[in-house]
Amino acid sequence: SAGLNHSSAKCAGVEMIKALEKKMLAEIEQKFKMLFAPAPTEKIWEWCERVIYISKNENRNYVGYLDTDVTPWIRELLNAVADPSVKEITVVAGTQVVKTMFLLCAKLWWAWHYGTRMLHVMDSKENSGDYAETRLKVMIEASPELRTMKPRNLKEHWSKRFMRLGNATLNLVGANSTGQVASRPVP
Repeated sequence: SAGLNHSSAKCAGVEMIKALEKKMLAEIEQKFKMLFAPAPTEKIWEWCERVIYISKNENRNYVGYLDTDVTPWIRELLNAVADPSVKEITVVAGTQVVKTMFLLCAKLWWAWHYGTRMLHVMDSKENSGDYAETRLKVMIEASPELRTMKPRNLKEHWSKRFMRLGNATLNLVGANSTGQVASRPVP
């Protein structure tokens, strides 16, 4: 009986190692493709002006494709997202000055071009869910191009906490729960 348990545990351990190897190889392949993929030719802000559509649900005073001429300083922030030498972006600004729009645009551009795992942390789980429902999903629904990133299985892959966007995965969590953040690995 002891030999059987040892053998079963050994088999389970081998299977677990094989599963981890498979997962790691898939991640390495994705990173390899990302590293050697041709860089997008247009600047992020140009892509945003072409793809990001602001609906009346997002802003009643401005409806139409994003126009960075209205807030030209967002261009520098968006371009920094695509610059591999930039490791951190800090924004010091007043309220209602397009910070959320910047984050939405950056996430959607990254999902569109690189299809990686992303983590969006807000102050609480409730606020991250509200953000997903009232801002992110609204923006994706408003854009014909972004709608193509929606998953076929909406029930499993399109919630307040988890979204599959094309090849990208976005987890939305509250910072007040270390368990939520720790259980959502990102590169």
